[in-house]
Amino acid sequence: MANERDVERYFEELGYDYEMLGPTMWVVDAAVEGGFGKVVVSYSPPLVVLRLKVVELPKGRDDAKLFRALLEANARDVVHGAFGLEDNAVVVVDTLEAEYLDVVELQASVDSMAFAAATILPRLEKFGVK
Repeated sequence: MANERDVERYFEELGYDYEMLGPTMWVVDAAVEGGFGKVVVSYSPPLVVLRLKVVELPKGRDDAKLFRALLEANARDVVHGAFGLEDNAVVVVDTLEAEYLDVVELQASVDSMAFAAATILPRLEKFGVK
């Protein structure tokens, strides 16, 4: 099972800059295409949870249509994780099992989240998101 030191070692192997937010939480600059790179990673055995903020949402939006767009994207476009709402922002989150975590799985998760974020943005423009 990967421990918190293993998780940090994976960041280093991948060339990700990171900052500790707490003993088992980091903000990682994965510097992925599209400008999405700040991923919050939390190690909470038996899970490793990754969260990427995609965009703040404007006030006065049509939530029903937004929810539908996010659910459709979850079904079609997200390989790792899922879209959700946190406060007034769209986020993509992924939960990995620490027992099986390795550097390849971590990179696949980050890449998938960044791809999903880049894919959803054009669809969110109709909700006033820029």
